[in-house]
Amino acid sequence: MLKLGLVFAGGGGKGAYQIGVWKALRETGLDYYVSAVAGTSVGGLNAALFLQGDYEKAEGIWRNISPEQILSAPIRQGKTEKHGFGMFTRDGLTEIIEKSLDISVFDRSDKNCYLSCYKRKEDCARREEGSASNGILEERASYFNMREFSYEERKRLLLATSALPFVFPEEKVRGMYLVDGSVKDNVPVEPLCRLEGCGMVLAVHLNREADIIDADRFSGAQILEIVPQDSLGGVWSGVLDFKPEHAKKRILQGYEETAPLFSEISKYLTYFSQSKKRLEKKWIYSKILQWQNEKHQSYHIKANDL
Repeated sequence: MLKLGLVFAGGGGKGAYQIGVWKALRETGLDYYVSAVAGTSVGGLNAALFLQGDYEKAEGIWRNISPEQILSAPIRQGKTEKHGFGMFTRDGLTEIIEKSLDISVFDRSDKNCYLSCYKRKEDCARREEGSASNGILEERASYFNMREFSYEERKRLLLATSALPFVFPEEKVRGMYLVDGSVKDNVPVEPLCRLEGCGMVLAVHLNREADIIDADRFSGAQILEIVPQDSLGGVWSGVLDFKPEHAKKRILQGYEETAPLFSEISKYLTYFSQSKKRLEKKWIYSKILQWQNEKHQSYHIKANDL
């Protein structure tokens, strides 16, 4: 059976678009085929909400979100006692996590959920002594399977994956100082391909100029990249825009741009299910690209050649 991986990229307030994509997946039944999920930054929160499976709750979070929840009260003198430098506290996001996310879902689900973070390369002992240095990031991202951590550590990882340097304070988990995974790897395809063995990965971007995925690194999988047709905004008008009225528009955009595509994909999956024929990932991949070309909707997919 096809192992489908789902990746949510980072992008702050633009993340509402991914909720619309999830709605389209849900209505066409494609969410059933997702065997593992990964995310960075706000995409990490959306990945956790997807694993929880309560779409109405997830949409409700975004439809009622406010800038004050995410950009909570400024940190006095820019530094926290425990976690170093940052402009804003994480009180608002912590409240969302505690009220809206059942942390035990990572134990109960049959799907793994990976969050992408970056570690700082520095002497942890010096940090314990009060050094304010922000350190140097390691060359590669680290991927954390949420199932392998305690409840409290999971909360910290959800904060860490969106801890944009200088904006939010870093988080400490098991002696590691962690910051936003979007610093270098904004679309964490790697854990789904290398650790989960997904034959096909659906990556949901939040930028029109999407982060390029090096398909050659994942030759054993087909990667379908969903790219917004229209811009979701820049830094101030998108990443830092958590106005509920704009979130509603982005949810609708994500749904309308992907529902026709997913409906077409679901037809192929239904055919193979009813005929009990083996689902060949290359076949369905080529059919999707053929449909895309016929409809002249090139913005839907950027994909590696077969």
